[in-house]
Amino acid sequence: MSTRFPLAAAQPVCETGSMIGTVIRTARVARRLSLRAVADAVGTSPQNVSRIELGKPTTTTLLEQVAAAVG
Repeated sequence: MSTRFPLAAAQPVCETGSMIGTVIRTARVARRLSLRAVADAVGTSPQNVSRIELGKPTTTTLLEQVAAAVG
């Protein structure tokens, strides 16, 4: 018998990561920046920026670069 578990990837890594992601997304949207524009500014993919906004794991360096790009 196998037990099914919900996908862990659907949840933020921690509450702090989720809060940081929300702040970054709010700043990006307020400045009318697309995921692509932020990604291009820091040399990453829009998917990586989205993962940060969702509170998923990332490097501190990338997090700092994205935060700086959105102001």
